[in-house]
Amino acid sequence: MSTTILQPVSPTAAGPASADISVVIPTFKRAATLDQVLPSYLLPQVREILIVDDCSPDNTAEVASRWAQRDGRIHYLRQPSNQGVCAARNAGVAHTVGRYVFFGEDDAYPLPDALARMRQAMIDHQVDIVGSRTIHLMGEPACEALARPAGTHPPVDLGRLRFWFNSAWEGEVPAVHAWMLVRREVFTEAAFDPGYIGSAYREETDFCFNAGQAGFKLWFCGRAVMIHLSRQGSGGQWARSRWKYERSAIRNNWRMLRKHHAYLKRDWNLHRPAWLMQAAFIGERGRRMAAFLWSRLYYRLRWYGQKLTGRA
Repeated sequence: MSTTILQPVSPTAAGPASADISVVIPTFKRAATLDQVLPSYLLPQVREILIVDDCSPDNTAEVASRWAQRDGRIHYLRQPSNQGVCAARNAGVAHTVGRYVFFGEDDAYPLPDALARMRQAMIDHQVDIVGSRTIHLMGEPACEALARPAGTHPPVDLGRLRFWFNSAWEGEVPAVHAWMLVRREVFTEAAFDPGYIGSAYREETDFCFNAGQAGFKLWFCGRAVMIHLSRQGSGGQWARSRWKYERSAIRNNWRMLRKHHAYLKRDWNLHRPAWLMQAAFIGERGRRMAAFLWSRLYYRLRWYGQKLTGRA
């Protein structure tokens, strides 16, 4: 089966010459949320939007086709098989023409000024990759989520491999979130590693570390905001079971540490040994999994209890 492109991706099919950002949105089995977020990416700075469908079994192609008819900047590419988000991102980059590439997602959207702020930060600070503040919706409207106080701390804690991207802080960082604006030149030296399988956990962090080792600079722009929708359905990286997700997260974390620990120690003053960081990570994910299983067991027992009581 060959790769399917709904519309040709070419400079003539793109937006005005003043628009220099190509948006790549990898997607899998999330047609409904993709339909919700796509309008927010149709910004003046956007030259083209490429939806990379990782062989979804739902009506993603229909959603993309409908939007492509409304706006000529929207294009659709279907992977020949389900290859994971890393391969989808790489395929997307290969089919874009903009000076900058922004990676969006099928369940998140930028505020109207987000991409402009990120591009300006890139110019002002002479950096190559810019990440944004991220706000996760927890069932409330976006206006209420935006009213929550933002952190003022650096978003990266390398010692514990933790990332808090709901921060108004700005400065140079070793890694940013998956929603990043990237100079095209970066892709001559760095790409997304398809070896991050399953949940693809750490795939964007690995890309950032690859770029850092190649000499590119990364910046966190707390004034640019992305909104992450509340989880809906089981698409994207949650298309697999919770057990498989956590197992692949542990495997991918170790892959990242083995690849980049020496670089982080040398350039970012990381002191903790890789094995100790991995042990702490396994403990943290294990606690999450135990809490998840306990909640499932609790509600299952509660259901049985109500059923037995009803029979009595």
